[in-house]
Amino acid sequence: MQVIVKCKGTTLTQPLRDYAEHKLSHLSHFFANIQKIEIMLEVDRIKEDQQAQAAHATAWTAGKILRASSEAIDLYAAIDLVIDKLAEQAKKHKEKMIQEQRQKLEADIACLN
Repeated sequence: MQVIVKCKGTTLTQPLRDYAEHKLSHLSHFFANIQKIEIMLEVDRIKEDQQAQAAHATAWTAGKILRASSEAIDLYAAIDLVIDKLAEQAKKHKEKMIQEQRQKLEADIACLN
């Protein structure tokens, strides 16, 4: 699985990159057919003392592209939130694929009888 970490509005530090890559690697536990994941970490200034920090992730899987976005107080929390959203989508997609395979198998068995 290829992991690409990009940053906009701030510099990407090595601990932040390592954290994002480590968290994204857990997605293969839920769905093994992920070819590539790209995460964009973004920091926008709202006011002088406030910043909006967001994470946008895209995962290319076999047959589907999963996308999620989240905003939080800091980038680490935003990464956690976006990973949770992607994991939920991956679980749902996997369950749907299994359901379709079961229905196809049942239809094939019914045709044989």
